[in-house]
Amino acid sequence: MKMCSISVRSLVTCFMVSLMWPCGAAENRDSQLTTPQSKPAGLVAADGLRPEETPIARLTIAMQERDWYLRHKQLAALGEELGRTQPEVGWNMVINEFEFLPDRQAFKMPLLRIWGRQKPLDALAACTAIPLGERRAKAISGALEGWASVAPSQAADWVKKNLSGIYLRMAAAQVAATWARTEPKEAAEWALATVDEKSKVFLLNQVL
Repeated sequence: MKMCSISVRSLVTCFMVSLMWPCGAAENRDSQLTTPQSKPAGLVAADGLRPEETPIARLTIAMQERDWYLRHKQLAALGEELGRTQPEVGWNMVINEFEFLPDRQAFKMPLLRIWGRQKPLDALAACTAIPLGERRAKAISGALEGWASVAPSQAADWVKKNLSGIYLRMAAAQVAATWARTEPKEAAEWALATVDEKSKVFLLNQVL
């Protein structure tokens, strides 16, 4: 009799629980407690790049290479890529991320050449951030090399109208040499049109 009483009480309890907990809710609750939420495959930035794929991270990896030749090869490749895709980002890295001048040059010059091919005036404007002197002259020449590889006459006109002194000398030589690779006759004619005899001889040496 006592066992029967316990059995009836158990049935009543189960019935009351079933009314309070709808069918399948217990299974759903258990699955929520035991099934881990899916985790992202990796952190992805707003631009779609993982942290290790950002330009700064790739620069850090390249700078860890102890062989200077291999390091500069990696820096040049990264500079060219950013010149095509994110020239402003690359230029900000030129200004802020380098301590050793040869490393900066290895990255900067390829970036400027590619940037100069695509948006020469922007690349040339960026060069004004470099202190006056030989380093700025080299930077301007790098951007003009890119420009002269696609529009040499335009690059040549810009040089004559906007530069003087060491900047004119280095840039004109670079434009002449680049122009001569594809249109040697036109490059020679441009050099011959130079009024100053010393500059004329200098430019012809770049063309011939």
